[in-house]
Parts: sequence; structure tokens; C-alpha cells
Amino acid sequence: MENQQQVQESNDETWTKLDFLELISVHDNKSRLKTYQYERGEKYKPHPPKAVIIYTHGLGAYLLKHSYIAKTFSDQGYDFVGYDSLGFGYSEGERGVINSFEDYSEDVRQFTIKVSDYYNNLYLDLESPIPIINYGYSLGARAALTAQRKHKLDCNANLFSAFVWQAPAFGRKVKDPEYLELLDKLCETEPNKIVSQTKISSIKPIDDPISFRGPYTARSQQQYMNIPQYLRDFYKEVTEPVFVALASNDSVVDNQDVLSTLEQFETSKDQIEIKFYESEHNILTKGQEIWRQVTIDEIQFLSRILNY
Repeated sequence: MENQQQVQESNDETWTKLDFLELISVHDNKSRLKTYQYERGEKYKPHPPKAVIIYTHGLGAYLLKHSYIAKTFSDQGYDFVGYDSLGFGYSEGERGVINSFEDYSEDVRQFTIKVSDYYNNLYLDLESPIPIINYGYSLGARAALTAQRKHKLDCNANLFSAFVWQAPAFGRKVKDPEYLELLDKLCETEPNKIVSQTKISSIKPIDDPISFRGPYTARSQQQYMNIPQYLRDFYKEVTEPVFVALASNDSVVDNQDVLSTLEQFETSKDQIEIKFYESEHNILTKGQEIWRQVTIDEIQFLSRILNY
């Protein structure tokens, strides 16, 4: 309870509920992950949400400070939920470490399953389930697509009905094969060694003690930078609607790589929307007002594909 009060007091717009679902990471089967829920606005409360939006955050980030985005969707009749990944934000686990991207993505899948069950149990009389939408930023987009693939393999069903992504990490701007080779070698002998690239992003550091900006272990960087072949092979199986917000000045993600990835999707052309915004990689940062236009465009896209 004390931790919850501290979390709430640190933000100007609190979430509707903290820890609204219990989530334990599959990586160690003991670390509790912080979950968040922002329910739809009062005028929409008599009816089920238009959809449930699940936010999967980027590397080093966390959800609490993004309540202003959640509120924007809440005001339009959506419920907005998410969690802090293992070792990040207010979740437990080794700080800033990703030892297995498969486990990292499986946490996304297990959370989404719990969210789906939670809402299905609330609205048992609906003819069809409430749509579950992934809202993925940077690494969170890749984690969500990895979770979608795993769910299709295991359950022969979609985890998400659609994807809404910002600066999705499907290719890095800085191409450094020698550095990737170094990471692979270190992971065989010294996976916990702290390493860093000589080429540094031009993004200004964020004055936020909860965000984790490194340094990272060799294993964490390897898991972040490598896109496994099985996921690349899955691109051609994607058929769900996709909205992508790209930062025109992105120094982290290679926009051309993202476009090449999207070209492999089997989603019908009228169900893919790509927009560029005058921004750096952190396109949703409250300090730069472009996030308002991004969310307006995203809500218009969702209204179109959900027929609202």
C-alpha cells in the first residue's frame, strides 16, 4: 500500500487502478510486475469499452508517466492498460537486465491473456469479445509481435486484434556488425559484462530517475539488438490492421527498415496506415507537443477499423 501511494503521488495524473491484475514474470516465476489500468471516461461507463488498449513500453521505460496518453484514449471510450517490464519502472527483477527476449515477450502474452480473461468475465453477455489492441512503442512493438507469433503457434488464434505502434524497433539506425559480433562472443563467456557502443544516440537524456538508460549488460544489448530469424519469418503471416507513427528525425530506429518490415505484412493496404512526424525517437514525450497529433491520428485509425 505504501508503495502504491508513493507511485500515485509522484505523478500529476494518477491511473484509475494500480496493480489491477497480479502478474508474475515467467523469467523467474517470482518477480511481481507493476500493472496499470486507466478506465474509460464517465460518459462511456454505462457501456463496455470500445476496445482495451495494451501499452508495451520501450527499452528502459515504464508506464506511470504516460497516464496523459492513457487519459486521451479514456476520454474517447477506451480502457488503457499495461505493465512495467521485468527489471524496469516499478516492477521487481534485476534492474535494467533482459536475459531472454523470449521471456520478456512471453510476459506480454501472459499479461494480455489475463487482461482478455478479465474483460470477458466482466461482460459475459457480449456477442463477441472486446477487441484487444496493442499500443507498442519501440522495443514494445517488437515484443508484442513476438507474443502474437507465440500465441498463434500455441493457440491458433490472434492475441491482438490490431497494432498501433510508435517508432517500432524493427531495425537500428546505427549498423555495427562488429559490435554485434562482440556481443555474441561476450555472451558465451561474460554475459553480465557492462558494455557500450562508441556511437551514441543524439537523443537528449531524460531527467527521470525511474527510467533506466544504461549501462546495459552484453546479454541485454544482444537481446535488444538482434531480431531473430523466426520473427522475420513471421512478418509475412501478419494480417491484422496496423498504424505506425514514425519519427522523421529518429536516430535510434531505421525508418527504412521499418517500412521494409511492413511491406512483408499480409495486412490489406487499406488497413495499414503510416505517418511521419517531426520528432526524435521519443515521439510520445509530453515535453514535445507532437504526441497530441499522434494520438489524434491513432484514435481516428481505431475508429475507422472498429467502425465507431
